[in-house]
Amino acid sequence: MTAKVHNRLQILPKLFMKEKCYYFHKIHYRTYYKVLFFGSDLISLKSLQRVNQFKGMVNVHPSLLPRWRGAAPIIHTLLHGDEIGGVSLMKIKPNIFDVGEIISQQEVPISKDIKLPELTEQLSDIGANMLVECLRTLPECLTKAKPQNEEGVTYAKKIHKEISEVRWSDMTSREVYNLYRAIYGLYPLTTKFRDKQMKLFHAFLIENDPEYTNKSVGSLEYCENTKAIRILCKDKRFIYFKTLRILGKREISALDFYNGYIKNVALDVRKSVIC
Repeated sequence: MTAKVHNRLQILPKLFMKEKCYYFHKIHYRTYYKVLFFGSDLISLKSLQRVNQFKGMVNVHPSLLPRWRGAAPIIHTLLHGDEIGGVSLMKIKPNIFDVGEIISQQEVPISKDIKLPELTEQLSDIGANMLVECLRTLPECLTKAKPQNEEGVTYAKKIHKEISEVRWSDMTSREVYNLYRAIYGLYPLTTKFRDKQMKLFHAFLIENDPEYTNKSVGSLEYCENTKAIRILCKDKRFIYFKTLRILGKREISALDFYNGYIKNVALDVRKSVIC
């Protein structure tokens, strides 16, 4: 995978953007590049020209290769609850992605509550700085590149919308929460409530939450202490949601959901189990 380092050009003045575009337009028609360069657009034009002196390609990949080769490394880092992630600066081999020699790597501790947008921003900033350092130390940094370890290879396949459907009987509360973190900003978690699709928002866990062995997996109920709807997972522990939305309806608070869908329902029906 070729990962483009995210940047903040949108906050720069329009005048600067016009100037930058003008110079790139000029250089495009003046010379042909031998190097395809992936990195931050904040790198100066002179640095880009310097890279062009060397044959090859440079790629910024947001994982500690060979872990999470592929299209969605940050998502899989969160999805699998990795406590350590990072960024790899690497050479690119033709025809095969993410197997090139490692120029440099930087480890990053992963907070148990950090979500996809925040981690993406953090790794982007680190990757941009690594790229700048690579430019400063050319060509020495390229000659010191080392082959990737053949052990510990994992693949971060592309994800699809269907991943958002929670499988309560197969997933622990932490696994559901990691899924929430991994696809946050892309897709909300989804499930079915009384045969209607429901989306779940603002998830959280409670540390040292006890096991509820007397309840069925998929049990949904309102928790007065947290003002949240909670759903029981495979490990007999709850995950909590502050807001929810039934398909075709607006997003509402957990309390409004309780009042509208649970409170006035008969007790034998109220103990809802979702699929």
